[in-house]
Amino acid sequence: MTEVQCLGLYYLKLTGPYWNLVVNNKVPYVQLYKDVQIIHSYLKELEVNPANLLQDVPLREKDALKVPYHDLLKQKLERISEESKYRELFHEMVKMTSKAMKRTVEKQLSDFLDGGKFGQEPEEKQLDRTSFAPLTNLTCEHHFGHLDRSQRKRPGASLHHHTSVQLLKQSRTPMMKWIEEIPESDKTKLLKSARLGGKTMRKKTSTTRSQGSI
Repeated sequence: MTEVQCLGLYYLKLTGPYWNLVVNNKVPYVQLYKDVQIIHSYLKELEVNPANLLQDVPLREKDALKVPYHDLLKQKLERISEESKYRELFHEMVKMTSKAMKRTVEKQLSDFLDGGKFGQEPEEKQLDRTSFAPLTNLTCEHHFGHLDRSQRKRPGASLHHHTSVQLLKQSRTPMMKWIEEIPESDKTKLLKSARLGGKTMRKKTSTTRSQGSI
């Protein structure tokens, strides 16, 4: 029961809200450092003061990041037994879990920690260049699903065709915005290059197919 309560509190206070933060895609990738550093400090604190697991992690917009049935879970999970034996076991579990989670954060999210590549406020240019970047691989899974459907729907089409279709489907709006911002002279050159490149690619695909590689 102690293990369940301990892990439940981590979900309620830390992993659940952080997951909600990541999947809602409202926080730019290069600004995740604020919350990652808060989590890292929180885990370090729990190693010393495990009773602090009963306090909320000061993540941004924490009210919007609450897990489903938050109030009910909070009411149930924060009932810590007064028995010293139980509390000692609970505190030891918190220390052990926090140490392991802190090590994982330092290994997998090191870029967002102090001194890391994305460990400080990004420049406006960097923020703009990475604004499209998703925070999870859920988008990638979504794209692979579309690619799989496209290959089933058009089994005779080349991989170049499938990837081109997916590129247009998933990036239509930013691509059109980018094209609109190109000067007319460069736009003409781009379209001419695309037509010539298309012919070259089709020829290459045809040759590869005849050799049995696709």
